[in-house]
Amino acid sequence: MRIAIITWWYAEGMGYSENCLPPALASFGHEVHLISSDLQPDFPNYKEAYEPFIGPQEQPTGTSSTNGFTLHRLPHSRTRLGIYIHGLYECLEKLNPDVIQCFGIPQRSTYQAAWFSFRKKTPLFLEEHTHLSTIRTPNNWQHRLNNFLVKNFLGPFVAVNSQKCYAIAKDVEEVTLKYFGYPQRKLTVQSLGVDTLIFHPILSQKDHIERNQLRSLLKIQENEIVFIYTGRFSQDKSPQVLASAVAKLKGDGYPVRGIFIGAGKKDDVNAILVMDGCSVLPFMQIKELGAYYRMADVGVWPKQESTSQLDALACGIPLILSDRVKAKERIDGCSYTYIENDILSLA
Repeated sequence: MRIAIITWWYAEGMGYSENCLPPALASFGHEVHLISSDLQPDFPNYKEAYEPFIGPQEQPTGTSSTNGFTLHRLPHSRTRLGIYIHGLYECLEKLNPDVIQCFGIPQRSTYQAAWFSFRKKTPLFLEEHTHLSTIRTPNNWQHRLNNFLVKNFLGPFVAVNSQKCYAIAKDVEEVTLKYFGYPQRKLTVQSLGVDTLIFHPILSQKDHIERNQLRSLLKIQENEIVFIYTGRFSQDKSPQVLASAVAKLKGDGYPVRGIFIGAGKKDDVNAILVMDGCSVLPFMQIKELGAYYRMADVGVWPKQESTSQLDALACGIPLILSDRVKAKERIDGCSYTYIENDILSLA
């Protein structure tokens, strides 16, 4: 099949669906085209947190081959309804795909794809990632108007012109029904996948040696329990709560270490570094992360859901997550929760 996957941004070397799905489909012999804007992740504090790792946020437009699929970068503009990808319809017409895959219902590029599907009758599939923990109460009339348009007009239009939407957790299903106007009959809850070539438990002598070498490199003592966090160091993720809990345990005489992989504002990074027992490592390529999870003993994400939680679980380590997390498949039988933002509870 010829498959077109549409994403509003793309960054080489990261571990999101738009990184992992295209090469996985291509490995089955499909012709895969990933169509993106010329943007890298549209995250807060991009310049401080991400630019040192993946370069400028705006990338050159053009077509290139990478990891077995073709990447098309098209120019963008910002609108009230999200990132508009210029030339997307024309690119789809030229490719004439057998199937289209989009990420997220409330996105301008998804509305564009739904219009193409309506005109050309090309099957359209969706993948929704919006957790309840990321939903914010509207604080102005524009936000309320956007929510109204998505729920009552744009979401239903996408629903009529798509085959199915995969919600990555039960609370994402709730969001999709309540806020995006998508019908239950076309919704399927399907957890995100994991690349088990990268993320797997310690299975061999080589894995044991790699773990010991990493712990030695990081000056981790044999009896120390290592807590690991990966991602950006912003307040919506609050890794500083973990750093404070590690320092608390350290002060009480427990042999613990905190390893933080990522980046953020200078003040957010320093808030971790000043805590006893805590070390910071820069963002790294997805292919390197499996070894660091296997080196650790427990993965901790103090606030929101993260795809990294699934990667860590696949490496055989348990998690500690916020008690507000609704993705129960990441908790039941393999994790603990703590009272969100409560340092003593986390410790």
